Amino acid sequence: MSRAGPNLLVWDGACGLCAASVKWVLGRDRGGLFLPVPYQNLPPEAQKQISVQALDRAIHVVTPEGQVLRGGKAVLFIGEKLGYYPALLRWWRRSPLVWAAEVAYWIVARLRRPFSQVCGLKPPPLPPTPLPEAGPPANEAPPAPETSAWCGTSAACQEGPPDRPAQ
Repeated sequence: MSRAGPNLLVWDGACGLCAASVKWVLGRDRGGLFLPVPYQNLPPEAQKQISVQALDRAIHVVTPEGQVLRGGKAVLFIGEKLGYYPALLRWWRRSPLVWAAEVAYWIVARLRRPFSQVCGLKPPPLPPTPLPEAGPPANEAPPAPETSAWCGTSAACQEGPPDRPAQ
């Protein structure tokens, strides 16, 4: 997947700590390098590339070239792009140092909901999808067809109830 534009910053729109983190990034992103998208509003082509379970566990960055970074690697990439010691952070993105970043991220990610509650961080209401090609939210189930006791599908329901046999 290759596209023009900024890096997609994919985060959990139902997490207060995640929302505060994204707000922090955007406050320092002077060049428009990142476009935040709650994973609940992710475009269909990205939904095929990253599972909802993975999106629920960690922040992701999808570069315009289609590279997907998650968790600690994504945080290091964000810091590098924002200009926070880019040479040092590029070095940290290599093994075995990246493992320390991944472990630290894993701990924070597992405790993000309690941290959000303790700190009083409430997630904002999910904004409308900012991308024109976005489809239905990733966590929304498709609508179920109408059914009833006397008809099997919505098409049969349109015809009305069947005639009752004489008793």
